[in-house]
Amino acid sequence: MQGLTKRQREIIDFIEGFVAEKKFSPSYRDIQHHFNFNSLGSVYNHVQSLKKKGMLPEDTTKGRSLSMVGKNKSGSTSVPLIGMLRGGMPIETYSQATTIAIADHMVSSTESCYLLRVIGEELQEEWIQEGDLLLIRSSLEFEDEAFVLAQVGKQTTFVKRAVRESPFIRLESVNPQVQPMILREDHVDILGVMIALIRSY
Repeated sequence: MQGLTKRQREIIDFIEGFVAEKKFSPSYRDIQHHFNFNSLGSVYNHVQSLKKKGMLPEDTTKGRSLSMVGKNKSGSTSVPLIGMLRGGMPIETYSQATTIAIADHMVSSTESCYLLRVIGEELQEEWIQEGDLLLIRSSLEFEDEAFVLAQVGKQTTFVKRAVRESPFIRLESVNPQVQPMILREDHVDILGVMIALIRSY
């Protein structure tokens, strides 16, 4: 890791260790708390420097050694199924992830993605049913109105359409009768962006 400061090397090590344990990227707030930074701005500056040095992809905080999804000769892609998601609850990760083959066009070989299986009926207001598979791209960044996997208070997990209204994030439901949630950016952890919903009949 030539050209990195001691702190930047420590951040890369933390990210890689976090991903190995949790199966998804740490949030800016996770990094802030781990290193006792005074603000999220300090985390942002470090992350931008690491991106410029080629140590982090442009759309994630994953280190270079993170395994990406693997292409199969059959025209499908093996993506890890890492756990179960019940709306409003923490993600329940499996002790050992399995893999599921999905169509190549759904993901890029440069992306780091994972699957979550939905349990319960709590996400029906987002038109997500029990048994659905959510394909998530690990990323802290999102475009406005993208569907994100968001966590509040390390416990409450949502799948919502997100709009950044700095210093807030608006989390909206696809159901117009559900009131949007407007939360401070430093109170929300973005765990990833939902890029597909896979439904079994």
